[in-house]
Amino acid sequence: MSTTWLVDETYVKIRGTWHYLYRGVDQDGQVLDCWLSPTRDLGAAQAFFRRTISSTGCTPQYVVTDKAAFYPSAIRTCVSGAKHTATGFYKVVISTNRCERNHGYLKTRIRPMRGLKSFAGATRLFPALDALQLVERDFVRVPPIGAPCTGGRSYVRARRIAAVITRLGRTL
Repeated sequence: MSTTWLVDETYVKIRGTWHYLYRGVDQDGQVLDCWLSPTRDLGAAQAFFRRTISSTGCTPQYVVTDKAAFYPSAIRTCVSGAKHTATGFYKVVISTNRCERNHGYLKTRIRPMRGLKSFAGATRLFPALDALQLVERDFVRVPPIGAPCTGGRSYVRARRIAAVITRLGRTL
């Protein structure tokens, strides 16, 4: 598991109201977790970090974010030992570009749907899309039953989806 997390948020419209989707990606592009919030503030960022740490089972050594003002406080509170780098979009050092490209994947999946109808539906949809992306990019293959899981909720969900796809392939 990577100890460098790239964290960013994007906006999505649900029933005509803007909401923010916080997402964490490791250096390889593997989605760690996501958190949907009606606000873009310190409380939402802290909730995202707490959930991601509990789902992955590890804390990062480095966190790379954009220059949003609330990230330093959230990182000090939830991941006190991590080094924080706030980067601009075009900075030469490690940037959040990988996370930004990952947002594009979600936006292209949502666009044909013509918007999201409910907050509850969106909270179920985004983790499923993250899991599907992990399967599509070959981050997850179906391991033998009983293999240990590391990688967070998206990884576990992706393993389940991969298992279903494998079973369907065998029956056809």
